[in-house]
Amino acid sequence: MLELGNTCALEQLAIDDAVIKMVEKVAGGGIPVSDETISLDSVRDVKYGNFLEHDSTISNMDMHSEHELIDRNMRGDWESKGSQNMTERAHDFVNKVLSEHEVKKIDSDLLSDMEDIVKKADKNEEVKVQI
Repeated sequence: MLELGNTCALEQLAIDDAVIKMVEKVAGGGIPVSDETISLDSVRDVKYGNFLEHDSTISNMDMHSEHELIDRNMRGDWESKGSQNMTERAHDFVNKVLSEHEVKKIDSDLLSDMEDIVKKADKNEEVKVQI
């Protein structure tokens, strides 16, 4: 964000959204604890080896970062897919959203109420909103 928020990149908003969704997932629902997520059998299998390379670790590592901007591929796979960094993935994501998004039409009564609120605010009149 630049100029006290007057200037912003859509890519940064997309990245911020991905991070916020990961935090909300962990903070809102917590980290699930189950036989599958603890993977005690895998720990027993590995013992003193490299647990990070075990299939259960690989299958569970995306649990809290499923957003399409987060790339969890191994380096070789990431390179073979074009080596895009997060900003590049965010740029593609923003372009996709902008090209595919369909704006829903606002109900004419609601639009009229919104326009009245803006007119009153422009005149510095008191605005009362009924919900």
